[in-house]
Amino acid sequence: INQVGISGNLSLILDRIQDPGNLGTILRCAKAFGVSDVVVIAMDSTSLNSQIQELYSRITIRASMGAIFGLRISVASRCEDVVKYCSRHNIKLIATTPYCNQTIHDFLDMSNNDGSCKYALVMGNEASGISTQIRNAASDLVKIDMEGGVESVNVAVATGIFLHSLNSLRNKYTHARRRELKSNAGPPEPKPSAKEDISEGEIVRNLASLVV
Repeated sequence: INQVGISGNLSLILDRIQDPGNLGTILRCAKAFGVSDVVVIAMDSTSLNSQIQELYSRITIRASMGAIFGLRISVASRCEDVVKYCSRHNIKLIATTPYCNQTIHDFLDMSNNDGSCKYALVMGNEASGISTQIRNAASDLVKIDMEGGVESVNVAVATGIFLHSLNSLRNKYTHARRRELKSNAGPPEPKPSAKEDISEGEIVRNLASLVV
């Protein structure tokens, strides 16, 4: 992660995602909702090479529909390295877990981000969720507000929902900033009006001037 880095205002951190089909679908969602930087955390420090091989496996590439090649992806062997990097670069971690009180809509309603703050959405392992290090370092814990007695959804589906919500917030401030700049620029200068009444003689003279 120190070599590739994170440059965008909205990035994605995948905390020990195991299934290559889920991984590819998540990368496709990331590309669709404006994420340019993705950090993949390996299962442990000894499985870094196997994580890289799985990241570029045929299953992952197919599930991503090629989106994997349009993303800046870094692979980390430890959660601690990612947490330290984000802390040094003032990137706020938004960790997802069903075991919290704040929904993603609550977070959006209370957010006062003007578009300058950097966020990283963290999606956890299919079975165990986010790691303890990520949970302790996160500035916010969020969940999806669900009904019908359903406690959780597939991690790839959840990622799409979270990213769509966060991208909507980013677009909201982007459009607001554009309107502000447009209003400060003042009204556009009027275009010079064309002559309405041109005599037949003027037309003939203008055409004659074009003849060499």
